[in-house]
Amino acid sequence: MSSLSYIECEIDRGVVAAAKRTFEELHATISGRAGEHNTITQPVGFEFSDLIGSAIRAKAEENFSAWSSSMMACQHAFGVLHKVGEDVKWYEEEIEDIKARLATALSNASDSENITVVNGIVETYNQEADKAWRDLEEKFDVTESNLKGGPTPENIRELAEGGHLGEYGQIGYYTTKDLDYFYVDEAQAETIIIHIKNAVIDGHGGSIEALEDNSEYLALINNVVARAQEAQQNGGELSEGEIDFLEKILGDLSDPGADDPSFLDFVDEIDSSEHISDSLKRELKNSLSNSMLVLSDEGIGGGVEFLPEDVREVAFGNNVQPVGGAEDDNPDNNATQNPDSLWKNSFIELSDFLDNSNVDVSGGTDFSVALLASSSLLLDQSGVISPQWNESLQATIDVATRNPEASNVMITGEDFDGNKFDHHENHQSYSPERFLEIMYSHEWEDGGEAVSGLTDWISEDAASPEDRVPIDETSEIRPDLSPEEERSARALAALVEMMENESFRDSVFSTGAEVTEEDGATWRDVAAGHLNPNIADSWADIFISYMDVFGNTEGLGNAGGNLETRWDEDQNRVYLNPEGRKYFMELVMGDEGSAQKAYSEVVYYGTQEMENFALAGDGRDYEGADRYGSLLGLVDSALESENSRRTEDDKKAVEHANNVRNAVVDTMGGFAGDRGASGLFVEIAKFLAKESIKIQDNPPDSNRVESHGGWMPEENMKVLAVSALAAGDSDVMDALEELHPGAVKGEGDDRYIPLDQNEWDINGEYKSSALVNMYDHVDELPWVDGGGTTKSAIDNYLGALGMAWSKW
Repeated sequence: MSSLSYIECEIDRGVVAAAKRTFEELHATISGRAGEHNTITQPVGFEFSDLIGSAIRAKAEENFSAWSSSMMACQHAFGVLHKVGEDVKWYEEEIEDIKARLATALSNASDSENITVVNGIVETYNQEADKAWRDLEEKFDVTESNLKGGPTPENIRELAEGGHLGEYGQIGYYTTKDLDYFYVDEAQAETIIIHIKNAVIDGHGGSIEALEDNSEYLALINNVVARAQEAQQNGGELSEGEIDFLEKILGDLSDPGADDPSFLDFVDEIDSSEHISDSLKRELKNSLSNSMLVLSDEGIGGGVEFLPEDVREVAFGNNVQPVGGAEDDNPDNNATQNPDSLWKNSFIELSDFLDNSNVDVSGGTDFSVALLASSSLLLDQSGVISPQWNESLQATIDVATRNPEASNVMITGEDFDGNKFDHHENHQSYSPERFLEIMYSHEWEDGGEAVSGLTDWISEDAASPEDRVPIDETSEIRPDLSPEEERSARALAALVEMMENESFRDSVFSTGAEVTEEDGATWRDVAAGHLNPNIADSWADIFISYMDVFGNTEGLGNAGGNLETRWDEDQNRVYLNPEGRKYFMELVMGDEGSAQKAYSEVVYYGTQEMENFALAGDGRDYEGADRYGSLLGLVDSALESENSRRTEDDKKAVEHANNVRNAVVDTMGGFAGDRGASGLFVEIAKFLAKESIKIQDNPPDSNRVESHGGWMPEENMKVLAVSALAAGDSDVMDALEELHPGAVKGEGDDRYIPLDQNEWDINGEYKSSALVNMYDHVDELPWVDGGGTTKSAIDNYLGALGMAWSKW
């Protein structure tokens, strides 16, 4: 045996090519461009409307789905056939190569008379031919799977990446406008790089025109960014080709001809270029900054290791040379700059560049953590900084806090898996407490709006109360929280635990800064919430999202022992120490608007609980009274503590607390009404708002419930009972209207008894006497739940509420 033994492939490549042409013609017919262009291998444009002939364009765009689906079917069939033809060609060429090498080997062994040697040579090449056939079968298996799957994004991208859809693999994307079909390659990156360099550095007219008039080039970058965002949201990853595409663009632009490659040098080239318009400068920096952020995201296949070296050095706080030769505008530095001050300049350059990114584009965790840690490092080293630097740092913090996990790392010191996060060597001493001390005690130009991004996500990701606390407190079965919800609870526990640290409290409650109000009043050594109102507002939102946890009476007054702040893995819930809760709320109370928001939500919560108690008929439950009393005691005691901290004079200090309380009273009716609450609900809300401010203003007297600390005039709770019972029983309403007609408002089914006695139209009679008459009519009636008298229900409710409040 001296010839190669192999399997003939029966597929005729000529037949395959003819079938490809058939689908190309069908595609051209569907698109209305028959006889004009080959719209599969050489697209006529970069939008769906460009692919469609003018004669049918309106109809096709009207029924976009049907037209694009038909065109995609043709493209898919074309790509599959192209792959089959290429695979057959590969096999045929492989066999020819094996034949040629076998012939050479046999020729070299022609002098040998040993048949065994000859047969061994032939067998070796037969094995190669057999492997080639098996490889072809595997290729066909892949093709068969692709064909059966239809023109899915994955299948079209697979064909495009293999070069089976012509020179331009974006035809699938432009046909469907679906980013899942999007595809890029290294050749496209090289073209974009050439045009950008030629336009920015050399002012090449063709390249400037290509970038300004042909949206394809920057659109390619922007579409990869969009794909990355989609992957971030849906748990996917960029393809290896997309990562290579972005890395090549940023990496090649790091070397515009300078001796020391630097991406930030090239950014400076963009800013100083006299060749391109300001709008193109903005577009370039926007596309490149977005690319840098998504490329840094390890969650979608990227990471900091893919970023230009100088960017990594600057982000992590290494000492580097200044970029662009810019003068240092920081008054602390001088002409003889040391390496550390040079790094600060470079960091500000990076900050300004990243500020060009879209607000919905986020970077990876490592990169974002580095930016946050370096921002605090720069603040700590610099002391007073210029307004320009202040704005630059705000921009960096805004960019970095788009990644909640990065903020979580800076607050907890750990990643979500519980691993201690190791910062760069320059940041090792930066504990979460030290980081927040620096960030919170600095006077920000934006009032802490950017820094509030460190905690805004905690309220946004919080689980609803019914999802995080089981109905049966003794149950061992706890609800499953999503990773985001658990991360939120862990971060809350970390913040509250910090507030239990006296050193940390000293920093955030005594920032050393002054605040001058519009009326000229100056507050000295103010708290962080007073200095940066947006921080207080962010913490207020956290409190509102976790009011059920903040209102927990467990551990109050040392009842049941001191409650430890912690995330409980076994119970899947968060516990907060009372001391930490109180100091947490004091930071909120530093800003009048934030204090009002938190206070209003507490009153609204109490209104809900009281309405439920007044109208529910399925058994008494005093848990709502217990928690409302606790919440009200918490916010009120925190407000008083902040009040006493203000040092200008006693009168102004009292005004702060009263301003907060009075604002709640003035707005509560509208606050409840805007949420579509019932008439009784609005009445209760207004009533509770008025009573809540009397806690400190009026000492307990004979009209108050006999519980430690006192809370609410008993007569007003009687009003609630009268109004609630009348609202639920028309016979009771009739009887009370007969007793005191002026106390009843409205007609027919819309009648109600206002909780504010000042609205009663009673002349010649004391309103208190009228209330006694009406309450006497109902106090022995069964409460709405039928479980006892109205009097017992009211007394017990007030007792539970007052007791919980008094523990603060």
